Amino acid sequence: LIYSTPGWGKTTLVSSMPSPVIIDAEDGALDDNVATIKVNTYPEVEDALRALITEEHKFKTVIIDTTSAVEKMIYDVVCEEHHVKSVESIGYAKGFFFAMTYWEKIIDGMGKLREKGIATVFSAHSEIKTINSPTTDPYDKFVLKLHKHPAARLTEWADIIMFGENRVIVAEVGEGFNKKKKGIGAGERVLYTEDRPAFLAKQKSGFMLPPEIISPKDNGWKVV
Repeated sequence: LIYSTPGWGKTTLVSSMPSPVIIDAEDGALDDNVATIKVNTYPEVEDALRALITEEHKFKTVIIDTTSAVEKMIYDVVCEEHHVKSVESIGYAKGFFFAMTYWEKIIDGMGKLREKGIATVFSAHSEIKTINSPTTDPYDKFVLKLHKHPAARLTEWADIIMFGENRVIVAEVGEGFNKKKKGIGAGERVLYTEDRPAFLAKQKSGFMLPPEIISPKDNGWKVV
């Protein structure tokens, strides 16, 4: 599972993975040399996974780009089934639980691909959430831009969660009363692989990735 700050280059990174095909739910695929399956509805996501599971092909990596776009497609299906305009209109937050049925189908499909020796990847957006911990003061953290139920399920499912961000250095500028702190980009594109208070990341035991990886814009996966 790879997520990042806006414009960091998730799609560019996953495009450099071995023999990739992108299930493109968001018009995010930029490289004409990368195979894509364009999907506009949830049934088309299922159809794409089914074809990749059952048909012969040479792809070694399957990427769903992005989870936010797929989430909207799932909500559209749930709303249509229950004849409502918004998933929140289904009482007692039941709509979000109904949506999990479709997430489980996608995860099951990705699992079947993994059983065939194909790497499976979800690409996701980030958002900043305030964490109210019982042991510390509240603090802000980058998390998946996704409803809490699928976010928790995908966090559990993934062997590796990487968070991408451009490294920022904070410097003091000005003098006296005009002195202030200013964020300065250092130009380094960083992938984080271990959880920190500032962001969600993860690697299961057995993986030995460094906690930070400098990821060049071109062919970034080779570094990983």
